[in-house]
Amino acid sequence: MKTSVASPGMVGGQLTNSAWVDTLTYNFYNSSSILAPSPDAGDFATRVAVIEGIFDPEGLELRQLDPVFRFPWLSQPTELPAGFRPGSPAVNNYLVEIIDELGARTLTPFIPLLGDDAEVERFGDFTVMVGIDPGVEIASLRIIDAEDSVTFGAFERSEPPRINILFPQEGSELGAETGVAWEVDDPDTPREQLMYQIAYSPDGGINWVPVAVDVPGDQEKISFDSSLIQRSNGDGVIAVFVSDGLNTEMATVNRLTTAGAEFPPPSAAASLELDPPISFNLLGTDHVLTAKVLDAGDSPLADQKVLFAVTGVNATTGSAASDGNGLATFSYNGVNSGADTITAWVDENGNEIQDAGEAFDVATKFWVTEPPFRINLPLVLKK
Repeated sequence: MKTSVASPGMVGGQLTNSAWVDTLTYNFYNSSSILAPSPDAGDFATRVAVIEGIFDPEGLELRQLDPVFRFPWLSQPTELPAGFRPGSPAVNNYLVEIIDELGARTLTPFIPLLGDDAEVERFGDFTVMVGIDPGVEIASLRIIDAEDSVTFGAFERSEPPRINILFPQEGSELGAETGVAWEVDDPDTPREQLMYQIAYSPDGGINWVPVAVDVPGDQEKISFDSSLIQRSNGDGVIAVFVSDGLNTEMATVNRLTTAGAEFPPPSAAASLELDPPISFNLLGTDHVLTAKVLDAGDSPLADQKVLFAVTGVNATTGSAASDGNGLATFSYNGVNSGADTITAWVDENGNEIQDAGEAFDVATKFWVTEPPFRINLPLVLKK
């Protein structure tokens, strides 16, 4: 996901809300479809059409319409405005019209307005993400006004390009600097009208990060700092995507090992849940907590080392391995009245320290000298 502000406090080598890049790199990636934005609404889908372009400051001329990319990972289409109906008067001045190979027409409204700190708005660049049946190709695309009286820019589908990665080779070991080269053949689109995106996955294609974006069509190699990616031991993948306007083709090189990468691989554990999250115990009794470890698909993970740290009036620590149901159990005895905070996390790298990116959860325990009071209400029966 692309954010509007680059935070210098984020953690390097991580994804989503743990991601971090320096300001120059952030600004470069921030304008790319490989990190295209979308509102927090709508269903995620694969092969969402990412449309980007630039209007002149008055909004009268489309100065640039980039080749459309459709990526294999899940993306979130742009939300339609409330009350929008195709063919009805639009509240937006601009529409993306897509007609697929089956003849279905999709209209998506947008406003290419940019604002600044002085609250001055002007027309400029835009990104629109349109959900299309992933098994269907796009036949044509137009950027039009609300009345369909002006076509600002358009693409017609042509023969797709073919792409092949020359290096690195499958099974290669990547050092601190990695070069990627490819060759492309397109029967009917000039080379300078193509565009490339290059991405890296540390875990066989589950998670992806960009390593080069909006590479021009007459360029067929790039180099990137592979010390700043996550480590992979034979599961790394580099993908090169090419678009000629409406066709997105990709080539991959697999089984890569990133010997020069500085950052740990993605956690197999996507989440950890502590149960109970809050509870009361009498002094001198045992409090039992269960940590449930799940992967990205919400399936239980076995053999994960879970550490428990208790802070408060009864400070202590412990550890346990998750069983076949993803459950790890920890108990301790409370001898002092008051409150404890229990933190549990999956110790991915075995350093016995809670690191950024490791799945964790927090629970609260209150130790009391007598049971919490209870109010018993009379039972009233209604006829």
